[in-house]
Amino acid sequence: MEIKETIVGEKKEVIDPALFYKAHEAVCKLADKFEKGIDFYLSADYSESEVRSEFIDDFFRALGWDVGHNYTIDPRKREVRVEKTQLQKGSKSQKYADYAFYAPPNYKDISFFVEAKRPSKDLENIDHYFQTIRYGWNANTPVAVLTDFEEFHILDCRYEADPRYVMDGAHQKFHFTDYRDLKKFEVIYWLFSREAVLENSLQDYSDALPKAKSKARQKKLFKGGYQSIDDSFLEYLDGVRYSLAKSFKKHDNSLSSEQLTEAVQRTVDRLVFIRFLEDKEIEPSDHLSSYRSWKNFIADCKLLKGKYNGVVFNEHGIDGADFKGADDESFLRICEDMSSQNSKYLFSLIPVHILGSIYEQFLGKVIRATPTTAKVEEKPEVRKAGGVYYTPKYIVDYIVENTVGKIIEGLKPIEIATKTFADIACGSGSFLLGVYDYLLDYHRLYYAQKLKDKTTLSESSKDYGKVAYRDNEWKLSLSLKQEILLNNIYGVDIDAQAVEVTQLSLFLKLLEDETLSSTTATQGRMFSKVLPDLTNNIVCGNSLIGFDIMDGQLFDNEQLKKLNPLDYQSAFPPIMRNGGFDAIVGNPPYVRPSVLSEEERTYLFNKYEADNDLYSMFIEKCIFELSNKALLGYIVPSLFIKGVAYKDLRAMINTYASEFELIERGDGVFKDVQMPTCTFILKKTIKKNNTDYFQNSNIKFFTKNSNVNLGEVTFIRRGLEIGRKKIFAEGFKKCITGSHMSSYHIKEPSYISKATFYSFKKDLSIFESPKLLVRETGKTFVTSIDNDNVLTSRSLYNVQATGDYTVFLLQGILSSRLFNFYFKTFIAPDTNVFPKIRIVQLKEIPLPKIYDKNKVNDIETLVAKLLTAKQTLATAATEQEENLYQRQCESLERQIDELVYELYELTPEEIKIVEGV
Repeated sequence: MEIKETIVGEKKEVIDPALFYKAHEAVCKLADKFEKGIDFYLSADYSESEVRSEFIDDFFRALGWDVGHNYTIDPRKREVRVEKTQLQKGSKSQKYADYAFYAPPNYKDISFFVEAKRPSKDLENIDHYFQTIRYGWNANTPVAVLTDFEEFHILDCRYEADPRYVMDGAHQKFHFTDYRDLKKFEVIYWLFSREAVLENSLQDYSDALPKAKSKARQKKLFKGGYQSIDDSFLEYLDGVRYSLAKSFKKHDNSLSSEQLTEAVQRTVDRLVFIRFLEDKEIEPSDHLSSYRSWKNFIADCKLLKGKYNGVVFNEHGIDGADFKGADDESFLRICEDMSSQNSKYLFSLIPVHILGSIYEQFLGKVIRATPTTAKVEEKPEVRKAGGVYYTPKYIVDYIVENTVGKIIEGLKPIEIATKTFADIACGSGSFLLGVYDYLLDYHRLYYAQKLKDKTTLSESSKDYGKVAYRDNEWKLSLSLKQEILLNNIYGVDIDAQAVEVTQLSLFLKLLEDETLSSTTATQGRMFSKVLPDLTNNIVCGNSLIGFDIMDGQLFDNEQLKKLNPLDYQSAFPPIMRNGGFDAIVGNPPYVRPSVLSEEERTYLFNKYEADNDLYSMFIEKCIFELSNKALLGYIVPSLFIKGVAYKDLRAMINTYASEFELIERGDGVFKDVQMPTCTFILKKTIKKNNTDYFQNSNIKFFTKNSNVNLGEVTFIRRGLEIGRKKIFAEGFKKCITGSHMSSYHIKEPSYISKATFYSFKKDLSIFESPKLLVRETGKTFVTSIDNDNVLTSRSLYNVQATGDYTVFLLQGILSSRLFNFYFKTFIAPDTNVFPKIRIVQLKEIPLPKIYDKNKVNDIETLVAKLLTAKQTLATAATEQEENLYQRQCESLERQIDELVYELYELTPEEIKIVEGV
């Protein structure tokens, strides 16, 4: 048999045939063994644990997996994690699948689950399917396996486990006799063998599966239907938030928007945290299902504070006697729906970083109190920024590994204890979670290697209290994890709710592999709390604005509350005295200063040299809050690499970076956002540095005689949001798209219907002529002038000029050879595709100072002639005419080029560079 390709859609992967045949031979032997003893194996006397040890373990060993951890001592790098089949007392179902498989080198995210059953039971039933799909859906894995060895079922876990529909997914079933059939075994092997999974077989398989047909929603109290776990849980929490807000407002009409937002946030955080404790079996009983009133919930929270401490259970306004809370009926419905008995969500399986991404979206909204009720709305700053964007985990991991990882490499725990790592715009804490996770893994490996031949520690050992031997491996003690959190992790965010959620996320990570006995033992030791106080570590404040904003100004309390100033010397005194943080990581806000108040803009423009936007200022702030030789790792828009307006930021990096690593990632890093981004790692130096990491010496061409950018002297807007299907040969209004455009020429316009025209609310003044049209895509600037008030689609920018900078002058500049060079240097270097011009790139184009009005008049005259010549060229009837008019156009373009060089004061040597001589 010749093995050629995988059975996963269109992707073809060739794997060593010898591996396949070896696996097939081993599995056939297992099938033979099963068939010989089938009467016993199918009897009620044969248990699940026996079929696992005799058949299922060896089945997956044959597929290449290290089921027994025979090839690694590092507990972080176990490919297969096997759970004991043991139900918690009083629990209705297991909280973990029997096997979880991880594809190296990613030992954090589960690739797929395997749920085992005894062969005497019918495998194809609703309960088994529901249980297995529930595991996969909550852990965000697309497929899972349900098997008793006699049968092998591949289950589709892309959609919520609803008992009514779990049997309807895109499932596959195999009998043990099918294992002998090479073609049928191929399907299993190419999908679940170690080699296949490393080649992304599961995702490829999932992508090729048919989309689910429309089904009725699960009839629960809150939404969250056939969606991914993160989308579903976010929608579910939105429903809980709205219900609580209405109930709180109904009981106390005097509650303000801020009070409602804060009260709902704290209540939701407590409910989520309690469910986490229940599912992790850290708490011995189900709390949510036991509540009988709002007051009962508050009383329980006070008891939980005695054990856990932490911001979640800290004394809050909702705990006070004056707070009337939610009405018992609606609150108990929430608790019932969220309880472990009824909820579709398994907090034991939802990765903490997934919860973080959910909360990041959740924090983008606030509650607005109306006179009679409450509404949930996007925060104004989120609306202006176009949404909330959570950094993908692989970006977080890369930045953390190349900052924190570099700093602690080779260090002992006692040395690491002095290092400080921060995210000064932490949001829901994704980067701090990544830092904490990395530190925990490093310490686990350190102690695993040190103690690999021991299973006990003596009382006198200096490592006593740092680790504990549990479940056949060394695990970090709760007290050590608390120390790491307090010693190493620091964060700042302007949003109080974000600070609360960051602490919540870190606490969930702290407790991730704890048990009832370990937390109880910690509490019993000198009455210590399970959760440390992070008040001085995760701080609420404005990283960019200090209290010096008040110098010489008077702010009322509301203004001060909105500004939320923060002085780092006061917030982190020991760290600042030692020179600053050892590393700062993160994803700062991508916001233009124009959305801020006048007071904020004035302060920021005076304080920061790199003042183009907030992410520039954050980079500058980080540089000055880092100690010498410290590292900064950020993901930001890549405009600063080439953009003329960012020369001050580049100069600062060149001055203060002894090392600078840059990775451009292009579009699509953030869901639904086409912002080109880059990741960089900067090593700070106190000594002045002369290295140019950007090598943009050509930038002087455009800056030495420039005092203004295009966006400052023009009004630029996109056209109508319409697709090609709404463009016709005839119709109500003229409308052109990018396909109608070439340089200096617009083809005969198309039309849109009256209905399409009136369906758009856009200000029609942006289409008034004269206007310069700039095409969004192209290998250089494609521009032409419209004098006919035509409408445009969104693929065109409408530029209306003011003052000395007429559309004729701008046409000449942007269509010149100099700006063809600019385009290739700063907007689309090293690409053969048609790149998109961003509106911010268009706005930052540097324009020359107007010293010589005669040169400007000459350019405008030549542009007018060229527009006419291009129109004549388009109507040429013969080849001779076409050649003649083409030469005329080329002559006019050359004259314009020479005048543009003069406007920008280029030297002969610089002109040679531009023209590639």
